[in-house]
Amino acid sequence: ALVGLSAGGYGAVILALHHLAAFSVVESWSGYFHPTDPQGLHALDLGSAQANANASAHAFVKTLRSSVARRPTYFAFYVGRGDARFRAENERFARELGAARVPHVFRVYAGGHEQSVWSAHAKAWLAVAVDHLAH
Repeated sequence: ALVGLSAGGYGAVILALHHLAAFSVVESWSGYFHPTDPQGLHALDLGSAQANANASAHAFVKTLRSSVARRPTYFAFYVGRGDARFRAENERFARELGAARVPHVFRVYAGGHEQSVWSAHAKAWLAVAVDHLAH
């Protein structure tokens, strides 16, 4: 399993997408899905179209359905309703996955990009991840 928070959420997702067969659970808590500056305000240009695609979870969506069909991976991501930096991208990613018919869980919770959101739900989110490992 890979679980990450904020930048760690991005790291968990992009690492899992590059090595999907190695993970049965991936969770992103208030993460994002493309490389950004430290404030999460501006996309980073990694120098080439290929490097940018390799670092963007959005670029993997079209191939995920067949990959997940071969080896199911529980994929969940959560974000705070008031998370001005990352909520819109989480919603976009959920729409992309839905359109591609990739199984996933996406939830929006009260709060912003803040410890209170993560602390309030961490136990439940981790329990779901562990439950999927057991299967």
